[in-house]
Amino acid sequence: MSSRLRGQLKRRNWQRTSLRVWSQTSAQREQAKKLLEAERNDLRVALAPEHRAQFDANVKQLEQRVAKRANKEFKAGNRAAGARPRA
Repeated sequence: MSSRLRGQLKRRNWQRTSLRVWSQTSAQREQAKKLLEAERNDLRVALAPEHRAQFDANVKQLEQRVAKRANKEFKAGNRAAGARPRA
């Protein structure tokens, strides 16, 4: 399996997981957030020190995009984060 295909499958699985997470209860979302944060911390620790700054910058950029998206969708009609409008 090519690395490109593996990356696509990984993203698709992450998208399915993220949609499931947001359809759960508040307590389950908090638990999932803690797990995500723990995984992120484990990944950061495994990186070489010279790569940690770039990792932190990428995490910050991701969090900004997520916050912007959540705010945009909230203003657009109180849809749940991650929900897509019907075409």
